[in-house]
Amino acid sequence: MTRNSIDRLAPWLTGLGFVVVWWLVIVMFGIQRYILPTPWETLNAMYTFRGPLFTNGLATLATTLIGFGIAVVVGMILGIIVGSSRLA
Repeated sequence: MTRNSIDRLAPWLTGLGFVVVWWLVIVMFGIQRYILPTPWETLNAMYTFRGPLFTNGLATLATTLIGFGIAVVVGMILGIIVGSSRLA
């Protein structure tokens, strides 16, 4: 394998390894599904509740973008004030 193909596969193999370890930990230690569900149960729940997840995800995205916009405006105003000050 070339260095380029290893660099491309590394994130996928890491993610797959994480899922395998997750599944093995649940099986080996007998963790109850209400404490830590398997990856398959998690994907199934995400598919089942995709509507509410999408709606609440959009609300979270909107809140985050509004907060970021406010931070940019306040930061620009403070930057202009500090930059135009003779004390700076």
